[in-house]
Amino acid sequence: MSRERKKDEHPAYGVIGFYRTQGDPGKMFGSAMPQHGHFITMSVKRAVRYHDGYDDWVHGTGEELINIWLSAAQFAELLTTMNVGDGVPCTIKRYNGEGIEEMPPAEKTEAERVHDSIETKMRVFASTFQEKTDLAKKMLLGKGTISVGSRKQVAWILDWLHMELVANMPFHAKMFTEAIEKTTVAAKEQEVIEVYGASDDLVEITGDIREEFSHYVSGPEPEPLYLAFSDGTALSVVYDHDGVWRINQVAKGSADYEKTDGVPDSSGEDYTDRVKLHGSIEWVIRGSEMVRKP
Repeated sequence: MSRERKKDEHPAYGVIGFYRTQGDPGKMFGSAMPQHGHFITMSVKRAVRYHDGYDDWVHGTGEELINIWLSAAQFAELLTTMNVGDGVPCTIKRYNGEGIEEMPPAEKTEAERVHDSIETKMRVFASTFQEKTDLAKKMLLGKGTISVGSRKQVAWILDWLHMELVANMPFHAKMFTEAIEKTTVAAKEQEVIEVYGASDDLVEITGDIREEFSHYVSGPEPEPLYLAFSDGTALSVVYDHDGVWRINQVAKGSADYEKTDGVPDSSGEDYTDRVKLHGSIEWVIRGSEMVRKP
């Protein structure tokens, strides 16, 4: 028996979605990264609801109200820093069905702007330092005795130099270091690889590298599979007697290592350990044996 579907519409009905998008979007507003391997898209569309007497279905109408791009670091900050300030910077791509003008190609990251600012300040410092040292040399090396006024002026030049070296320059260095640290954190958020088990014979790799390795063990005892990554990380992966995929780090690389333990006898997807590697990784190799030096 066919069901009669009733269509329900209202201006307040909408759907929102987040989507991982591969590719480099170019410059993104407020991002610490000059380039991005992937980014997050947020889309809000108008929605319509259907009801057939038993179930509801909600669908987007295709009329997009707003489309926003976020870097991986911005998306993570958005989810973990609620109620802080006005929000997280984002790049608006479409609004009310109309495209937004592209970001200027010359848009610079925070680290680049801090670098330019410090470079300008250092040039001004070098020029001023040259002028003041020339003046001090003229007073100190000139003929005759040095007047009290000249001595005070030389003392003032030395005080100025001391302030620049002890206070201002360390502050500039601190600001530049903080900007670089933000870039480093953003880069690690941008490049993520996740390793986990599926079924009882598959090892999955997702993220910037995507692959599925078969690991079927015919014998009664668990046998490990080893994964070696380009950053130096090595993992052992084994499907144990409890029906849980266990993943352990056997060699530490440059990527940050994050692990979530699986749970035995779980009816959900947490019957596997999950390992995330945050960092620049170009390749992964699988193997069945590993040897360490004595």
